[in-house]
Amino acid sequence: MSIPGNRKDREQSKFVESQSVPGKAVVSVTNPDGSDIASSVPSGASTEAKQAEILAELEQKLEPSDISGLAKESKQLPNDHDVTVSNQITGFSTSAKQDTAKAVLDNIKTNTDNLIASPSTEAKQDDVITEIKPLSTLVTTAVTLVTAGTAYKLPNTEQSDRRTIIVYNVSDTDVFLGDSDVTTTTGILLASGGSMSLDISANLYAVCGTDSKIVNVLEMK
Repeated sequence: MSIPGNRKDREQSKFVESQSVPGKAVVSVTNPDGSDIASSVPSGASTEAKQAEILAELEQKLEPSDISGLAKESKQLPNDHDVTVSNQITGFSTSAKQDTAKAVLDNIKTNTDNLIASPSTEAKQDDVITEIKPLSTLVTTAVTLVTAGTAYKLPNTEQSDRRTIIVYNVSDTDVFLGDSDVTTTTGILLASGGSMSLDISANLYAVCGTDSKIVNVLEMK
């Protein structure tokens, strides 16, 4: 039913008759000043055409990149394929090398343990001092080499704990020094008028190619 046109109250202005369905009341939408709202879409408003444009752009950006170079089944190795690596790096640690290193370390530890097990003691220090203390006892002896070619001990009666001996050839003939088997061929030459100092505690011998030659001996301890 049509709304009477003679009503002027505020409620009447809210409703109008539908243009598409005569006789049906619809809500009237106007601008705040009461003027009709324009039928055209405001500038910049979303339209179906603009939405279609945005969708097209999104589809373009979402297209997959070129994946032609990626691995695919034809490029993959078959199952149970053996791979051989050339130019392998050498020198890697192996079980054998580790065993060798462990043996060296164990030996170092053993030596260190031995040092700890046998620390320096006062008695050991006294022994060292005895070895390095200055020589204080000197004994001189003249030794006659009676028979040519025969080795004689220098001297025949040695000083106990002797540390050094000096042999001086006072004769006019060369003398030769060595062990109990020394000869004029194998011995160390001690020329006439020469002397020799040796750090030897015992068993030094001399031989001469001529009878009755004399050497002087100085023992020190």
